[in-house]
Amino acid sequence: MNDFPFKKLTQQVFTMISSPIPQQTVTLKQASSSSFNGAMGAALRATQFEVLAV
Repeated sequence: MNDFPFKKLTQQVFTMISSPIPQQTVTLKQASSSSFNGAMGAALRATQFEVLAV
C-alpha cells in the first residue's frame, strides 16, 4: 500500500511495548508492496483465526 502510515504505526507500536528490554529488541520492517504479499498476508490470517458459524 503506497500511502500506508508506517511511521505512525511504528510510533504507536513502540508506545505500547514494555520498556526497556523489549523496545531494544523489537525491529519493524516495512514490506515491499506486491500482490504476492497481499495474498500471503490473507492466507496467513486465514490460518490463524477460526471462522465462527452463525
